Amino acid sequence: MAAALSVLVVGGAAGAYEMSRASGRDDRQSSADASPTGTRSTVPLTFVADAPSWHCGDAVVIPGAVSALQMVPGPRPAKGVSASKTGLGFTVQGKEGETVTLLGLAVDVISKHEPLRGTRVPVVCQGDPPNRNLSVNLDQTRPQVVKATARTGDGGSASDTGWPYTVSGSDPEHFVVQPSTRAHDVTFTLRLKWAWNGKRGELRIDDQGKPFRTTADRSATWLCPDSTSTRLVPLTDRKTCSS
Repeated sequence: MAAALSVLVVGGAAGAYEMSRASGRDDRQSSADASPTGTRSTVPLTFVADAPSWHCGDAVVIPGAVSALQMVPGPRPAKGVSASKTGLGFTVQGKEGETVTLLGLAVDVISKHEPLRGTRVPVVCQGDPPNRNLSVNLDQTRPQVVKATARTGDGGSASDTGWPYTVSGSDPEHFVVQPSTRAHDVTFTLRLKWAWNGKRGELRIDDQGKPFRTTADRSATWLCPDSTSTRLVPLTDRKTCSS
């Protein structure tokens, strides 16, 4: 698994994710409400953000032409934009021993453009740890985050029943969201809905203060692992790497 970037102090404004404060009324609000004592409540959750995902099934689109000989399988290319279905990973746990119920995850699309032109470069697969696998179709008018099937090499549990999940300081959950688009270059953020101690709220999740970005790969030249999965070769039949 990619190394974690940072752990957020809940209720803070800086860190790997921008997080909205809790609402004491319902999960449609993201602004802070005063508690009965006049002090502001804080979100009882801690996040650990994965480094940019580079697991089985992930790929990036690098602007411009890239030859297979330039791309030796290894770390995620620094200039690559996440290709459709490349995961976004994060871990959630309760803060200071609190048990919190996670109710769902929503998506807010910010912009859509023509797919990025360039070269699609995939990861060469190895084993990945268990995840809560989710997916979202960004081409929909109102995208919905739903349960997804485990990808090749992923340890997603077949017994996963979906939302809600319960987390605590000793019982975290690791989520991987697979955004997909067949027609656009999309920027978006996520909102995690939670309930705790009679309150409901939402946390905004983004890429270090910026929206996430995912592009369709239909305008890209594809590179694929060869039959030995030790190097990359150009795709010639215009299908997919797995077909």
